[in-house]
Amino acid sequence: MSAEKLIKEALEIMGDASPLNFDCGTLCERACCVGEGYMMVFPGEINLLKNNNYMFGSKDLISYGRIQTVTCDGTCNRDYRPLSCRIYPLAPKFIGEELFVRLDVRGRPTCPLCHKSMSSLNPEFIEKVKKALTHLAKDEDLLRFLKAISNHVDMFAVPFI
Repeated sequence: MSAEKLIKEALEIMGDASPLNFDCGTLCERACCVGEGYMMVFPGEINLLKNNNYMFGSKDLISYGRIQTVTCDGTCNRDYRPLSCRIYPLAPKFIGEELFVRLDVRGRPTCPLCHKSMSSLNPEFIEKVKKALTHLAKDEDLLRFLKAISNHVDMFAVPFI
């Protein structure tokens, strides 16, 4: 199965699931959409992102290689958001070969939800994110990408002393 098809299916799994039972962007004036950051584009997803006024770029992702990135001005059509936007503020976490989801610590400067616990998020959202990422992990390249994201987020985590 192609990565693009798996992405489409993951988007269907996600549906309109949201971290809260309302548009969380109203809490922070859409800080994640208008900041200076970028969102990672999943392998096979780029052709699905042509329906918005996005700016595309690329970055190196340690242990994966060159990836495409996307930024917007905060006014995108929410029906065509990248998967990275839809799962935010969660990120994959691998322990051994087992996939979990966790709060994405990279969002702490902008996202008030990243300062909460997972229990403050909509449980249906958490479940759908894990199911969507598990679905993507069926593809070898997408699995490698998910593991690279997990390692990338680990670099931002505060170590225990």
